Amino acid sequence: MARLINRLTARKVETIKKPGRHADGGNLFLIVDASGANHQPISKPAKRWAFLFRWDGRLRAMGLGSVTKVSLSDARDLAKKCRSQLARGLNPIEERQIEKRRRTTRRTFGEAAADLYDSRKASWRNEKYAAKWLAMLQRFAGEIWSKPVESICTDDIITILQPIWTTKAETARKVRSRIEAVLDAAQARGLMDQAMANPARLRGHLSVLLGKRPRLQRGHFNALRYEDIPAFVAKLRQSQSVSSLCLEFAILNACRSSEAMRA
Repeated sequence: MARLINRLTARKVETIKKPGRHADGGNLFLIVDASGANHQPISKPAKRWAFLFRWDGRLRAMGLGSVTKVSLSDARDLAKKCRSQLARGLNPIEERQIEKRRRTTRRTFGEAAADLYDSRKASWRNEKYAAKWLAMLQRFAGEIWSKPVESICTDDIITILQPIWTTKAETARKVRSRIEAVLDAAQARGLMDQAMANPARLRGHLSVLLGKRPRLQRGHFNALRYEDIPAFVAKLRQSQSVSSLCLEFAILNACRSSEAMRA
């Protein structure tokens, strides 16, 4: 890649008076107007920055602000950002409009979670699951609940998941998955930078930082003592329900509960 040579200096920006475009390099131009701002004399012409680029075969000019508000150094930083967007196939003017809309429609994580919940709950047949879906996020993602979605980073997700990653693996799995879904939806609605990777992504991201979760954590259920079984079966036979008969069948045949229920 060729080294970018800047042609302008802060002194030249201050003293130049000749109307027209003055190139700095890298698509950045200083525009000196023929007439001064607010009808000022030509001895003090208005000066502004512009980023010029071609899009769909047409020359486009993106204003970057006047020299009274944007320094040469800041203008070069803005131009660098525009060149990066062009390299990714993005139109800098459209990207700035998207960013403005994002700022005016800023949503917190809690609001984005409620949006996703409202859009999905009609498709959930289990009402208890629907109620628990949002409640779990409110409980475990409280630290980012009031935080704008575009400012949520990997460190925020790690802070939420680390305390439960190995002690409550199944809960951690659900919480991470739901946070990822909320942020994916926010990104699809233009509330987050489209080029930003989801900070709650597991594969190749959180899995590297947090490590693997243990597969089984529930352990073994408490077992009934052998000598207590006759009394338990006698009590079980006092009930004539199908579930009681099913349980006695499982005990007498030493079979799995799923096998007994299917039988």
